Amino acid sequence: MAGVNGLGSQFKQISQLSQLNYISSLFSGGGFQTQGTSMFQADLGLYGVNRSSTSALAKLQISAIKQDAGNLSGAVANLNKPSIFDSLSAVGFGGSAGKKTGSIGIDTMQLASAQVNQGVGATAYERLPMSGRQSFAIEQNGKKTMFSIDLTAADTNRTAQQKIADAINQNKGLGFTAKVAYNDETGNSSLTISGRDTGEENGFSITDQNGGSLAAHFGLNNVASAAQDAVFSVDGETYTSATNEVDIGGGAAVKLIEVDTETYEVYQNSSDVSDALNDFVKQFNDLTNTADAYGSEKLADRLNAIYREFSTDLAKVGIYSGVDGQLRINEQLAERSVADGSMEKALGVGKKEGFLDLVSNAAEEADKNPAKFAGQSGGNSNAFNYSSLYDASFGGDYKLYAAEMMASNMGMLFDYLM
Repeated sequence: MAGVNGLGSQFKQISQLSQLNYISSLFSGGGFQTQGTSMFQADLGLYGVNRSSTSALAKLQISAIKQDAGNLSGAVANLNKPSIFDSLSAVGFGGSAGKKTGSIGIDTMQLASAQVNQGVGATAYERLPMSGRQSFAIEQNGKKTMFSIDLTAADTNRTAQQKIADAINQNKGLGFTAKVAYNDETGNSSLTISGRDTGEENGFSITDQNGGSLAAHFGLNNVASAAQDAVFSVDGETYTSATNEVDIGGGAAVKLIEVDTETYEVYQNSSDVSDALNDFVKQFNDLTNTADAYGSEKLADRLNAIYREFSTDLAKVGIYSGVDGQLRINEQLAERSVADGSMEKALGVGKKEGFLDLVSNAAEEADKNPAKFAGQSGGNSNAFNYSSLYDASFGGDYKLYAAEMMASNMGMLFDYLM
């Protein structure tokens, strides 16, 4: 039997998919049956292995199709919204951001700002008239945050101020910054505490707690610049805003930068559409590539057939297929198509039986039942069809595990017999 010596080793060296194809052919007479046989116990699986263990190969293929199909579904949902094609943007006079739809004049009377507290100057290297633990609180929007500082007899005004600044700056989530400044001319040091958030509602106060006097000693509650809202007018109508980013309608926003009158040009916003379109093309190609890689010609052919049905109209708006079958975007043509409305029409945004709707249906079906597509290869009868082994009643892909276990052990059987 020297001619067949090592057959088991050769069997184990071929790919798992080829092993499974071979095993499947051995059972082609009555289909690959696992339920009710002595080798495949519903509770124990092949050779007593628990059925919760699954086929790594099949799990990989089914998982990859499901993940990419889910990603494509999300990309379609994001692109298939009329609202992103209607959004606007505004830029300073002379800017450019797509198709111009008009201009708007904004008269800014007051900018939004955050509160700044400026402490009193104290002789920097003078010893403090207090020691031990000192507590104070910063209160903003009804929320009080406590701080405690431990002082020693060696602390000066400047070292104590630095301890306060360090305690505040370490609490980054609170939204305050503190800085100690030293005046060379006077020899004094002072502490500045600034809020992060603009708007009148974000004012704050600093008070001593638990009988302390540190905040009062350094004048921490002295407001140098109060928190205030932006005040501006558009077409004679006055508005306020807690921030300097103000909405002028249609999703367009401008940033107020100075107290003055400025004209902004309003454009159709193509950036949101561009981002959504690029993501869609990427996810479409990813799912097609995954389907091709895992022998799922049925899914790949379905996606390609949907594209071919609309290819003429899509090519006119800058979406085309390269020689490798991958979708691509002509950015300049796509931007013009977004501006003149032809992109929305070619994609069939919000329309039943349009391009995006059909792609969405295919992606959702693959996402919900990936095993239906895994391992399919068109009319190739020799291709191993994982969906025939996928049975929810056996807990996921238990029968796939059984098939793989038989394949992995067939090599040992051959070696034993030979």
